[in-house]
Amino acid sequence: MVEHLILSALRGAAVFLGTLIAFLGYLVFRRYRSRLMLYISVAFGILTLAAVLEGILFEVFAFPLDQAHLVESSVTLVALLTLVYRLNFRKGGG
Repeated sequence: MVEHLILSALRGAAVFLGTLIAFLGYLVFRRYRSRLMLYISVAFGILTLAAVLEGILFEVFAFPLDQAHLVESSVTLVALLTLVYRLNFRKGGG
């Protein structure tokens, strides 16, 4: 029971910080029109969505933890691919 409360508190903190980083990144994008900051903001938004989705699947829909974590890991992979796509600088572009 205590482990569940600790996990929920840590997940809540991760969701708060992920949302904050995504929001601040978006503000920087709007101010400076930096596409890199837009991609970073989107990636952190997707990471935050992954954490929320895992919690909802486990707590609300009673998915087994391993299945909920599989979904979370898949969505996290999409977020990381978003960053790799943008950070993959090519000659003459960027």
